[in-house]
Amino acid sequence: MSGKVIEDYTLHEALGSGQYGKVYKALNVRTNSLVAIKAVKVEKFKESTIAKLISAVEGRDIQYPSKYNVSQKTITLLKDILIKDATKRIDWDELFKRELTKTDLQDIQVYQILEQKDPSNKTQSSAELEKQKASKSFKYILNERNKIFFLYKVLEEMLELNFDQETPIYCFLMVKQVYAEALFIKKNLVDTFNIPAFQHLKNKFEYWNSIPQTFEYKSFCKLMDKEVENSKKLALTFKEEAYKFFKNSIYQNDYEVQKEIDNTYEGNNHTFRRLMLRYIEDIKTKHFNKFLDPSSDDSTKWLVHIHKTLDALLLDEFFENFIQIDITDFEHQPYFKTFHTYQKSDLLTVVSNKINYTRNKLGF
Repeated sequence: MSGKVIEDYTLHEALGSGQYGKVYKALNVRTNSLVAIKAVKVEKFKESTIAKLISAVEGRDIQYPSKYNVSQKTITLLKDILIKDATKRIDWDELFKRELTKTDLQDIQVYQILEQKDPSNKTQSSAELEKQKASKSFKYILNERNKIFFLYKVLEEMLELNFDQETPIYCFLMVKQVYAEALFIKKNLVDTFNIPAFQHLKNKFEYWNSIPQTFEYKSFCKLMDKEVENSKKLALTFKEEAYKFFKNSIYQNDYEVQKEIDNTYEGNNHTFRRLMLRYIEDIKTKHFNKFLDPSSDDSTKWLVHIHKTLDALLLDEFFENFIQIDITDFEHQPYFKTFHTYQKSDLLTVVSNKINYTRNKLGF
């Protein structure tokens, strides 16, 4: 390498070598001064080496500068960066300028101020307590969005089971219900932050005001904007299908249903509930003999579907009594597993009682 020019330096003889490279005598051609330059070997990683690196990262806690007291959210982010994109580099100060970690930095600053005032106060800062309360409160906010998810699940079953020629009408009304729910949440939790609009929420916590400052809430707002837009488009599509079947349906002379189909987005709750109860009763009547037959396994899915549809009619009450707030993955709710624990005869009894309860509750 002697005589090789690298930027402003001409390399001469090697002065020594080590595990990671060699040290050369070099001349700075701009200042005409002699210096020592270490040339470090750069080799491509072998796949086995990278695998060891990933394994080490996954199994080891990341060490942070003591001035940063980071959350699990940031730890997860950094591990993902190290594992999936090892070429990216970011220094600590730059990291804590990012939107994702701003709340961490705010907590750190408050913590440091408290520590200066009272060095013994190292157990848990007020900011950390506030953060925990906000996190718990936010689960209730997220659960409101899960109501939309549940309605979509009922709608999906309606489409899959395709009970009769009126199904497109029932599905359209369900989509309108999804849109109404999404619009209500957006109006009261995104456009404004109006917790009192949710009767079941306003008395649960006094600590709602910190939620709008969190990263999770900002993501929630973006999600709800998309939910409203998507359900609005779906309503238009399902309306077209409902129109195709309306003229030859059992509702062709029903003025209230005609009015409901004409209005794409605004729905009448009474008409929606009346038709869904009719849908449920028709399913029960058609499959009743199968429900009584122990050997008819495929009929159980209809009982489960009736049960879920009834829960959709009393959505707030259902979520209040049967959905566990600490289980954030909605599909892992114990509610969905309970159906597998029933004998079909028992499930029929539960569903029959639930139909009567729902009718009385809704005034039908």
